[in-house]
Amino acid sequence: MRNTTFFALCGVFLFLSACTVKPSTSNETNAPMETNTIAGKTWRLVELYGKAVPKTVNGKMPFLKIDSTTKRFSAWAGCNGIGGEWIEKQNGRIEFAKGLSTMMACENMEIETQLNQAL
Repeated sequence: MRNTTFFALCGVFLFLSACTVKPSTSNETNAPMETNTIAGKTWRLVELYGKAVPKTVNGKMPFLKIDSTTKRFSAWAGCNGIGGEWIEKQNGRIEFAKGLSTMMACENMEIETQLNQAL
């Protein structure tokens, strides 16, 4: 009984929180939202396809870096350098394009292979 009540309350809370509306202010304009908040940073790769990524692979930290000035990305996930272009899409989404990678062979390439597939 307690579990049913708990899940019912969670459902009501989620429903109500999804229905909130931000009030409009007189200072607001129709300017586009800032979508480059993820750019200009180096992101540590922590999960791929639902599996945790180790803090280091072959002795280095796996990462993804998105550069807003050049519209390029770079990544490393175990062996080879990965890079390419990224394109801004609607709703704050980005698309990775024109990817390239060096082609060395290393001991542990599972994470790198998965990152290449994801990009």
